[in-house]
Amino acid sequence: MVPGDIGRVGPGTAVWVWVVRFARGRWWPGSIESLQVRDGLPLLTVKFECSRDPVKERPVMVGFVSTRMRYVELRDPDLKAMDQPEFTPTSVLYAPEDNGRTTHLSSSNSSTPVKNGRHVDTNDD
Repeated sequence: MVPGDIGRVGPGTAVWVWVVRFARGRWWPGSIESLQVRDGLPLLTVKFECSRDPVKERPVMVGFVSTRMRYVELRDPDLKAMDQPEFTPTSVLYAPEDNGRTTHLSSSNSSTPVKNGRHVDTNDD
């Protein structure tokens, strides 16, 4: 999601959140607890649950994370993880957000051309 999508979410919205733990990132199911605007950009607090065995559906770890919109995707709880995103979001350090004009270089739904992991300028100026 991008900062401009803030109107589509609110407290209690079911989402997927990108969490990096022990140097490994993964999408985990969660729900939005609160929304703030900091430096003109939305900052979400998300409660998430991690489990080792999705069949038993018992959470192994429950946590809270404050994150930017690029690390959150909408989730349909009735689909039982079938709508889990399959892309790795781009780091804020690599491509900073600026009020909805974020470049998602690794997003599978990105319209930005990428070659060898780098943005390709398509302007002939």
